[in-house]
Amino acid sequence: MKTISAEAVDQAWQKLSNYSVKQGEKLAQKFIDEQPAMVAYLLAVDTGVLDADEREMLFYLGTVIWQLMRQEGALAALSEEAIIAAEEANQEMLEPLAAMTDGDAEQSIGAILTDYAQPALLRFVIESLMDAAQDGDVRQDNLGMMMIDLKTVIDCFDQEEV
Repeated sequence: MKTISAEAVDQAWQKLSNYSVKQGEKLAQKFIDEQPAMVAYLLAVDTGVLDADEREMLFYLGTVIWQLMRQEGALAALSEEAIIAAEEANQEMLEPLAAMTDGDAEQSIGAILTDYAQPALLRFVIESLMDAAQDGDVRQDNLGMMMIDLKTVIDCFDQEEV
């Protein structure tokens, strides 16, 4: 899939943030219909750890990711196996960050963004989660876990073009 520009992310975010409740419900239903395995992943991942606000944020951002990537090209329906493989790869890649100092971890995250296939989309996810944490909608302790979950969503859709 082609790289989504920061401008495309901003435009789509503006459009989606102005959706009415009814439009949002229609979009969520379309997501459920087209990507049942991904919806199941977003609803099940980190059960017992994330609170209701965090789960809502995770699903909402997952829906935004799907919609953005869907606008760039047709997406194949994801399989549970593809999602699990992407999640395991992300956990393996990001696990060493937990043992690093803050400065080293920031440098590693910067390198991930620079070399990543969808840097604008990942940056949008990180900024959205950081804003939600500042607003008290996401607990600081869950930011990293939610970033891994949403990077998994991006990775899966980035690989699964029809």
